[in-house]
Amino acid sequence: MVEATYSRAFRRLLVAFLVIETLAGCQGNRSASESRQRSAGSPTPRLFDSGVCSTLLGGASADASAEAGQANDAAPDPSDAQAQPPLYDGGRDASVDPLDGSTDLSANRQTAKHAILISVDGLGAGYVSQLLSQRRLPNFAALAAWGASTLRARPDYDYTETLPDHTSMLTGRPVGPVPGLPNDVYHGYVKNGMPGADETLHNSGNPNLEYVASVFDVAHDAGLKTCLYSGKPKFVLFAQSYSETAGAPDVTGADNGKNKIDRCSIVEQNTQALVAMAAADMAAGLCDFVFFHIADTDFVGHSVGWGSPEWLNFLDTVDTWVGTLAKFTALTQPEPWALVLTADHGGAGYSHIDPTVLDDYRIPFFVVGPNVKADMDLYQFVGKNRKDPGLDRIDYTAKPQPIRNGDAANTILHLLGLPTVPGSLMKDLLP
Repeated sequence: MVEATYSRAFRRLLVAFLVIETLAGCQGNRSASESRQRSAGSPTPRLFDSGVCSTLLGGASADASAEAGQANDAAPDPSDAQAQPPLYDGGRDASVDPLDGSTDLSANRQTAKHAILISVDGLGAGYVSQLLSQRRLPNFAALAAWGASTLRARPDYDYTETLPDHTSMLTGRPVGPVPGLPNDVYHGYVKNGMPGADETLHNSGNPNLEYVASVFDVAHDAGLKTCLYSGKPKFVLFAQSYSETAGAPDVTGADNGKNKIDRCSIVEQNTQALVAMAAADMAAGLCDFVFFHIADTDFVGHSVGWGSPEWLNFLDTVDTWVGTLAKFTALTQPEPWALVLTADHGGAGYSHIDPTVLDDYRIPFFVVGPNVKADMDLYQFVGKNRKDPGLDRIDYTAKPQPIRNGDAANTILHLLGLPTVPGSLMKDLLP
């Protein structure tokens, strides 16, 4: 069970609370850098144009982004986080009781046709547990009730930083070398700043690897439409790594090309618009696999401190964004999406760079999808595949391993019925 003290009766009520839309946002200001202090003023949100992530203010995305942007010119300020729209019934089928541990959410489906991987940057699991115990974060609670989850997952053993851990999340590889394992199991990308124009995971990571495959490779080569959304410009690293020039040839079935990311949007300073954009694309059938990165949790942590009242209040805003994206998992959807939600790292004080600090290395991991039992502790569900680490920090030599954010890529692919990422170390999480 998720580490929270709310009652089962209350959780039954929460199941109906998945948000359909975030109706309004809170204006504020922040810098586009990962400094501790936010810049003064109210910067104008913009689509980050890199040449590989610059084509997506068109079609349904443009309308959604423009509408949301009129109501929200910047990322929410934590002092306004309580000014949220009321939650209401997201259309969950009342005949399905996800609180029955024997309930199978597959609805007679063995695999999902679509899936979303949500990364909430800097989301420490201890803080999530605290707010759930106060009967807050109803959308996180609903996801826990709809699937299997834990608040005792781990990031990389040596790195609790954004780009290194997100690379693990997308490739299923550790950041650095692992004692006793071959020198080609880790991805080796340790930088956390803005990548150069020609920088990729392949030419700037592990020198023993010619190519670092990802979840985008497997999904795209299987014929799925892939989409990436982020609020940090440095995530252009992934678009550059899996572009028409840097991506690997498709040798699986029909040739879908070397460009592994079909739609890539990086919108600074307006997560409200980015969420609306992704939701519109998902509803329009433009994406089969979505990677969505919520950046603001990290920005606010660096500004006001992880665990501060302002930061905790801001999680209420994050909860509404998660609800908008996660509504596609509802069984009343024509083709319910599978979902994985996790984080790159947590945070303590104004930082997250010390991998030995509990609040830096304790993160959540939620899974909803075919054959995933409802309202269940994820460690209990996966059985011998992983071991609950409690409060301990566990290295890569331990057997069995804890659940890590690096499990995200192959968990998503498992839910889609696709093979694992070539060369990945973290796999076979789900039974």
